[in-house]
Amino acid sequence: MEARADPLRVLILHRMGHPDHAPRFLPRHVASFARTHPESVCIVHDVHLPLPAYVRDAECDLVLLDVTLLGARWRGDEARQRLLAELAFLRDCDAVKIAFPQDEYDCHEVLDDWLCDWRVDGVFSVLDGPRDVLYPRYHRAGRFELGFTAYLDDELLSRAQRPWVGRPTDLGYRAKKLPPYFGRLGQVKWTIGRDVLARAAGCGLSMDIAVGDHAAIPGGAWLEFVESCRFMLGANSGSSLLDPRGDIQTRVRECVRRRPHATFDEIEQECFAGLDGRHEFTAIAPRNLEAAMLGTGQILVDGPYSGILRANEHYIPLRADASNFAEVQERMRDAIEVPEMIARCKATIAGEVRLTHAHRDARVARVVALCQRRRPREGSRWRDARDRYEREMSGAYRALWKTLEREASARRWIATAPPLVQSLGRALARRFRR
Repeated sequence: MEARADPLRVLILHRMGHPDHAPRFLPRHVASFARTHPESVCIVHDVHLPLPAYVRDAECDLVLLDVTLLGARWRGDEARQRLLAELAFLRDCDAVKIAFPQDEYDCHEVLDDWLCDWRVDGVFSVLDGPRDVLYPRYHRAGRFELGFTAYLDDELLSRAQRPWVGRPTDLGYRAKKLPPYFGRLGQVKWTIGRDVLARAAGCGLSMDIAVGDHAAIPGGAWLEFVESCRFMLGANSGSSLLDPRGDIQTRVRECVRRRPHATFDEIEQECFAGLDGRHEFTAIAPRNLEAAMLGTGQILVDGPYSGILRANEHYIPLRADASNFAEVQERMRDAIEVPEMIARCKATIAGEVRLTHAHRDARVARVVALCQRRRPREGSRWRDARDRYEREMSGAYRALWKTLEREASARRWIATAPPLVQSLGRALARRFRR
């Protein structure tokens, strides 16, 4: 392919919502290519809003499909169909299209259909197989690259490390209470917090552990929390249950609605008997990178962690039921081994070039070159569309963020309401959802 002087014209499609309310790493993930390739002309569009016709008509070289967009595949049928109608232009768009999915075990056949229908050229998968299972159609002709759930960014690389001695919290953790349709592996992500709290009671540790829907700490406050802890608890990120089209999720939600106090075993027997554990899909998580770079020791349920972190070398291993916590606590007191382990972990993460945005985006550019589909276009047309977009869309984004904040506030209120009010509130939300 002949070198061209004109920059890449890039359309980045995401569904992040207000960046201030997103996990710290996510806004950086969405806009990564625009930062690492500043010569490119990028339009970064949130699909909560309609894509202006002048953007579609201007024609671009590259479309990046962010994880937040692809995550809409497990929304309700009506909302999903509206989104597909909005993105129907992708099928006939001759730009190179690259997708960044996560949670690929969830509605994986829906994702597979989207990638094939949109004629996506490359997929950066955070799971290193089995791709014929996860992508029954796309794997036959599609191009795969290994991706990660998060990458090292400038803030994380340049942030001064807080002294480890004197941090106010011995052990910290935050996790959502994942529903049963993530399988037993997903359950461990929140039960490990519960179990450690029970086993560590009275042991003299200063702990800040919380699990639940509202346990998350958004934005920059998350890094402050991580660096206030001497150790961070963690578990494998992923699932042990494959849900091809969301049918298991639908059955689980209905079961939980009818039987709110049912145990995992009871829900498994009713909704997905014999299916859990046939596969285990895991990947290293953003918090593993953040804890490593901030000098926070990690106590993790043993697992592969994308082949990057290894038990005893980079973290103290913890059994899934926390039954060896007494031994873990002894190792936490080792004034010689702990600093060495933390240093090894930080060096390993910092030295892993695959975890940098620059490396990922260089591979994106390589896929564009391999596809050899850059065609002569009217160079100023895309730049004019970008400039018009930035002028005209700022008000629409401010209105969108206010709407999303109202919806989030309503969800928080519903979650704390009595069961009958919750049911009525959710019914009304479904009726009036935009």
